[in-house]
Amino acid sequence: MKKSKKSSLLEENWPFVHNQFREFFKVPEALEIPYLSMRIPIDISKTDEEYIIKADLPGFEKDNINLKVTENSIEISASKEKDVEEKNENYFKRERSTGTLKRLIGLNNKIITENTEAKFENGVLNIKLMLKEKSKEKEKKIDIK
Repeated sequence: MKKSKKSSLLEENWPFVHNQFREFFKVPEALEIPYLSMRIPIDISKTDEEYIIKADLPGFEKDNINLKVTENSIEISASKEKDVEEKNENYFKRERSTGTLKRLIGLNNKIITENTEAKFENGVLNIKLMLKEKSKEKEKKIDIK
């Protein structure tokens, strides 16, 4: 079977084409955290009184992290900016990159938003969300007609 010119051209230039795609879809350097994969990794545990959420945000600053809490969800967002400048006698290079990671977590139980606590230490955000007391539902007998 004879190879077509198109397929041989692609085969010959595949390393170049592949490299161009890889560079085009590359994660900006400011967000290059290999295991993040553009999603904030979290651990969630629940006790009878609270949810405890741990979010890994290495390389981020406390001032660039935001939390939004409703009675049944929490949104974590973190932004990062990087400005790299290189000077040499033959060239000048300056690159800027920015990025934001967000994670919305739906909760099965309602929480008291006013009692939310958050602490950021060593690249880990620890969040405590107090659960609302479950109202004791009254049982009601329904008459069938």
